[in-house]
Amino acid sequence: MSEDNLKLRTTVQYTITSITLGTLAQWWRDKKLYSTPWQRGPRWNKNHDPTEWISCVLQNTPVIPLYVHQVPNADNSDFEYRIIDGQNRSKSAFRFVLERTIKVRAGDVLKEAPAPDARMAFTDFSPAQQQAYRSILIPMYVFSPGTTEDELRRVFRNLNMGKMLTSQEIIHSWVHVPLVSDLLNVADDRYKSRIMRISQRWRPQNNRMMHTWVRIAAMMFSDFLHLGNADRLEQWVSQREFVPVPPADAEHFHRVVDCTLRVLEVWREDGHVPALATIPDIAWAFVAFPQQQVETVLQGTVRHTIHNEFGALEMWTHSPGILQLDAVRERRAFLSRLIREELQCGAPREFARAMLDQPIGASTTAPPAQDDLDAAEALMNLMPRPQPLAQRLAVLDSWLPVF
Repeated sequence: MSEDNLKLRTTVQYTITSITLGTLAQWWRDKKLYSTPWQRGPRWNKNHDPTEWISCVLQNTPVIPLYVHQVPNADNSDFEYRIIDGQNRSKSAFRFVLERTIKVRAGDVLKEAPAPDARMAFTDFSPAQQQAYRSILIPMYVFSPGTTEDELRRVFRNLNMGKMLTSQEIIHSWVHVPLVSDLLNVADDRYKSRIMRISQRWRPQNNRMMHTWVRIAAMMFSDFLHLGNADRLEQWVSQREFVPVPPADAEHFHRVVDCTLRVLEVWREDGHVPALATIPDIAWAFVAFPQQQVETVLQGTVRHTIHNEFGALEMWTHSPGILQLDAVRERRAFLSRLIREELQCGAPREFARAMLDQPIGASTTAPPAQDDLDAAEALMNLMPRPQPLAQRLAVLDSWLPVF
């Protein structure tokens, strides 16, 4: 093979430069920056993704470069730029700096914020801060005017071959957070085989269980805190960046998870696997009721009751809104009613607390709302079951199919 054949082809010409956030916003406003006709339409969640990207930029976190094609404008007096990759990011710069419709959380971008949870638009910052933000540099690849359409399309295809990380994979990668490295990733590895035997749909090898572990940890370590969407989960984990996990807490967490999985394994033998998002509610029973008999009850009479009414109880299935606070409280109130009836014990410490209601500082709990207890009792009244316990179990067993 000749030496010429060993040379690399360098047909695509480009330069690596940068552009300020302020200039990027002006280019979008002045239509000096525009999308190619073959590019995908907007793909971002307009209520979350732009805010997340702007927050990263203001935190001086490295961001993905923009890719643009430089072309002469109509009268050849200047250049315009076609977006190959980055239309959502460039539009977000315009929306933040000039349109001012994007607001960021103060605590995410300011070292000292009197109200960390306050939402701030660009004009809410001081003039010096605004100038500093306008001057932040965004990396950019600029392809020369002579780059052909085929070459640009090949670049575009290469840039979009990868898949976005899921929220669960992002949390899994935060090994600098003690909660992740010492607890969540350990749980992912320790319980993988058991999870797969219960339901292969949960795919623990793809970190599918990470949200479940986070919700159980939040429920246990943060006063029955309920975390709904992925944003809340990531936020809670990130807030514990420098918080160690005491060995006693780790042991308690694994003990609760182990008990929960044993219950699910028994349920699975009956052919019933609840929705993945309801697992923290089963784990909740082992925290809310410290009695040792809880596992026996969940594997016995509670299992019979839930499974015989499984089709009618949408609270345990993959229904819309299953992670809403009201749905979580309904499931836990229902479990509470069943457990209390069998164990003849008092009400649990609490059902669930929304993140916005989470107290700061000392651990405090409140009793469950009477409305929840009343709703659970009303639901139970719709399910006539014989008394006493021995008779009830005999009748429930007779309802199960015999093969």
